[in-house]
Amino acid sequence: MKEEVRMKKVVALLLVTVMCIGGAAGCQKQEPDKGKQADKEQTDQTKDTQKETQKASGDTEPAGRDFTDLYKEVASLTDKDAVDFFKTLPDKGLTQDEILQFFIDLPISPANKQINEIYESEGLGIFADDYPKGEPVDGYVWEIGKGTGITGPYSKLDLKLPFADYVPLEEGPVGDPDKTYKIGFVFHGFDHPWLINYADSAEWEAKRHSNVDMKVLDAEYDNAKQAAYIDQFIADGVDGIIVWPQEVAPTGPPIDRALAAGIPVVTSDRMSGSKDVNARVTGGLPSNGAQMGMFLADKMAEEDNYSYKMVMLRKPLGASSEALRTGYMLKVMSYFPGVEILQSYHDSENRAVTQCV
Repeated sequence: MKEEVRMKKVVALLLVTVMCIGGAAGCQKQEPDKGKQADKEQTDQTKDTQKETQKASGDTEPAGRDFTDLYKEVASLTDKDAVDFFKTLPDKGLTQDEILQFFIDLPISPANKQINEIYESEGLGIFADDYPKGEPVDGYVWEIGKGTGITGPYSKLDLKLPFADYVPLEEGPVGDPDKTYKIGFVFHGFDHPWLINYADSAEWEAKRHSNVDMKVLDAEYDNAKQAAYIDQFIADGVDGIIVWPQEVAPTGPPIDRALAAGIPVVTSDRMSGSKDVNARVTGGLPSNGAQMGMFLADKMAEEDNYSYKMVMLRKPLGASSEALRTGYMLKVMSYFPGVEILQSYHDSENRAVTQCV
């Protein structure tokens, strides 16, 4: 029983640490967890936090409008006819959120054979099927300007963390105030501004709690090094591990080794190769891809030209974020048979290398 409570406390701490910068699918403002309250009260709060986080990270099916009839209407349309149909969605009573969901769930069209071949051969539909789906907790609505301003501990940049109010912990000791919680955090690139800002947010949260000692390691875009760092955390006997996977498959075995050693693991942003992680903090990657497709469709309509040649510069092959964004974008583009993809590049996310392509 004590071990179960310990695991739940550590998982809750890990989740709060990684949620500040904006990976959660939904957020909720609630009363802070009182780190110095009696153990029973804290345990109950931790259980509530875990349940809420499971909802936010996509472990529940979202409720919403049924688009079946609309999909039947658009199924045979292409090019201008498809765009004209898309433009009628507000007139059909769809809200902006529902329109975005319409494009997220839009079935792939057989009209563009090349896009269908890419979608099938790369298993992009499998990534979509496996991705957690959810809705904001208790109807939370994020608003422009929301967030907490900080100076990044690593980047030294002025940042605003948009979801710092998600299940916030009161500043001060967490869990057992007499225990120091050792947390290992591994991600894949300190020299990338988005990646280092993610580390900034986690370090900022960890520093708010005097009994949390977090070690941050940079795998430098190297899957083998990321796996080795996870194994190092296991050997160090940390209390919990946060992993931002670079690619899905290589992270599975080391994460499973950590779990087998009784160390809770939380993955953030991307999916890992382990199905047994304690929790996943995911982002709106399907909406990212759908919005890219919507933007391109709108540009083609604006220029009245539906025959475009595309070059895709993508994240590493096997990264779930890349597969999801690309897949959902290609679903929209499949309604345009004149779109031709000339080349598709995968890079390591190292910007110096990317700029040489």
